[in-house]
Amino acid sequence: CTTAECPDGYVAGEGGLCLQDAASNGDTGPNADDNGGTPNDSALDTDDVDSGTDSATDTGTDSATDTGADTGTVPQCSVASDGSATYTEIQAAVDDATDGDTIYVCSGTYDYVEIARINLSIVGVDGSDTTVIDGGSHPAIAADGVTISISGFTLTGTGQNAEPYSSALYAVDAQVVVSDIAIRDCAVGSNGGYVVALRNSASTWQRVTVEDNDAGEWGSLFSAFANEGSTVDFQMQHAVIRDNAGMLAFYFARIDLEFQNNLIYGNALDGYDMPFTFSSDQNDPGVQTIWNNTFYNNTNDGGRAAPSLTGSHLDFQNNIVATSVYHASSQTSSAATSYNAFFEVGMIDGAGTGNIVGNPYFADAGNGDFTLDPGFSPCIDAGNPLSGYNDADNSRNDMGAFGGPGGLWP
Repeated sequence: CTTAECPDGYVAGEGGLCLQDAASNGDTGPNADDNGGTPNDSALDTDDVDSGTDSATDTGTDSATDTGADTGTVPQCSVASDGSATYTEIQAAVDDATDGDTIYVCSGTYDYVEIARINLSIVGVDGSDTTVIDGGSHPAIAADGVTISISGFTLTGTGQNAEPYSSALYAVDAQVVVSDIAIRDCAVGSNGGYVVALRNSASTWQRVTVEDNDAGEWGSLFSAFANEGSTVDFQMQHAVIRDNAGMLAFYFARIDLEFQNNLIYGNALDGYDMPFTFSSDQNDPGVQTIWNNTFYNNTNDGGRAAPSLTGSHLDFQNNIVATSVYHASSQTSSAATSYNAFFEVGMIDGAGTGNIVGNPYFADAGNGDFTLDPGFSPCIDAGNPLSGYNDADNSRNDMGAFGGPGGLWP
């Protein structure tokens, strides 16, 4: 419509166009057009154009579809290490918070945080590169019996005083949502421990970097299990797990696992025969789905460095396992292992439908580019042909971390 024809609820904009008046719909979120949501809502933005003109950073988590400039402002920090906010430590803000609060944290380095009485969201508004929680000898974040959401931080520390030893995150009987997090430079000591320990705690991980951690001779990067007779969910997508050390990468027991579109490379494990263990059988009843991941150049002085797969409720498809020193683990006939690529991993036992053996031809693996070379890779359009596995452009599934419905990384 033209300026002269603007209906109620619209205002005149540049070029004679009518724009929806943000003030008329009660918006309060980071985008003026997010339908009245809060800074952390998940509502889908539906307006076409933002009506404001400022360029403030959007710190909410809503899945905006508009293309206009953000019209909100960065939320005022609750915590700032330089004294410019109400609190200088996150723990003090947690202690004063009420159930359901969001604590916004400005850049800086902060001490460990313990959350035990209320459900919270903790957001590093300046991002993980400059906002650090250093737990020292404690877990950087410990949660007990609560629901927490954590985003925008680097977590680090040694965790040597934790029980059990955990350096980045320890949760028991909790619900944990983690996004846009780096877990870096954790070292739990020679006796071993866990970088992340989850005890009967469901968790969701999105856009996480786990690098340069050492879980010790007897430890693991991720340890998660449910109470006897039950299972809990563990979901991970768009994670980069690289250049870590320890006995195990993953230890899962009684876990319903969705592990999709992750990149695991350059990890040097030592001392255990199967450091990448995925198991779902009568003694470990979780349902485990491992789709469209890339495992590359992982080593193990003590045995296998390729994933170990067992169980009738395990689905391993559309993955690439390449250059994993020593040999691939036996894959039992009860595990669904189809449409995967294997290269330089030794003997493959019980290979399933559509598996290929050959060089996946990454674009530039030496420099961390594990997309597929369009001129050479046999993994392009070689994954499961059913439409539910298709790439985001609706073509047949490309094997590896950048294929399938979740292959477009943020």
